[in-house]
Amino acid sequence: KWLVEDGIDFVSVSMFSHSPTHVTPKHADKPDAKPLIQVFRDAIPKDVVVMSCGGIQSGHDVQTLMDMGVDVAVMGKTAIGTPDFPKKVQEDSDYKVTDLPPWSMAHLESVDVTPPFVEFLRAMRVVAE
Repeated sequence: KWLVEDGIDFVSVSMFSHSPTHVTPKHADKPDAKPLIQVFRDAIPKDVVVMSCGGIQSGHDVQTLMDMGVDVAVMGKTAIGTPDFPKKVQEDSDYKVTDLPPWSMAHLESVDVTPPFVEFLRAMRVVAE
């Protein structure tokens, strides 16, 4: 609340799981449990942009976030492995990423990932060896 009172422009919520559906373990068994990103959106005024990241791999995921009032769907690994994801979703709202980590070197080369970035990805354990 105090961030909003101080005039923040946006809140970026990064989940390490599927952001459109992630419910905290503490609340998972409650009948009125909502995805955590929905809790954030509900608590933040509509004029403050809410961005969500984590496990977004399909047009359905993006639409689910939009339906919750999330303003921006942010991609990390999806953007690395499928850099044309936004275009593919615009062309086909049912599009779903098929090349998931760990990625082969051939795949990473096909999407123009540079050798230094491949080393970074190896440290994240998302490169097939």
